[in-house]
Amino acid sequence: MPRGKTKDRDGIYTRKDRPGWWASWIDASGKRHQRKLEAHTLPQARALLAAERARVEMNQTLGYAQPGPETFSEAAARFLGYQKRRIASTPAKGKISQDEYVRQQGILALHLVPYFGSMKMAAIRRKDVNAYIDLRMGKVSDGSIIKEINVLKRLFKAFSQLL
Repeated sequence: MPRGKTKDRDGIYTRKDRPGWWASWIDASGKRHQRKLEAHTLPQARALLAAERARVEMNQTLGYAQPGPETFSEAAARFLGYQKRRIASTPAKGKISQDEYVRQQGILALHLVPYFGSMKMAAIRRKDVNAYIDLRMGKVSDGSIIKEINVLKRLFKAFSQLL
C-alpha cells in the first residue's frame, strides 16, 4: 500500500495529504476508479461506495450504462473546457492546437449541439448518429461529415473517461 494511506478492506481509505474519505472500485468495463467521497463519517462512506458498486453491478447485468441526467449540450460544454486545458503552443502528445480547438468549438456549436443538444448522453444510440449523418449527406462534403463525427467520437470518449 502506498505511504500516507490507511485503507479499510472494503475499498474505503483516508489520505494523510488530503482530508476526507476516499473510495476505490472497479467499474463495469474493468477500469479502476478512485475518488473522494462526499461523506463525513465511515458509515456514510461505506453507504456511498455500496451505492456505486450496486450501480456497477446493474450496468454489468444490463450490459450498458443506464442513462444519466446529463444532456448532450451540458457534456459538450464540459468537453470544451477539457479541450481548452489541452491546448499547447508546440505539438505534443495528448495536446491540441488552438486552431483544432476553434474547429471543434465551431463544429459543436453549429452542428452537433443543435441536433443532439436536448438528448441525454447515455440515450444517444447508433441510429441517432446514423440519422445525423443522413441529414448531413448531400449538404456538405464527406470530409466535413467525417470531421464532425470525429468530434462526436472524441466527446463520447472524453465523457466516458470524465465520469
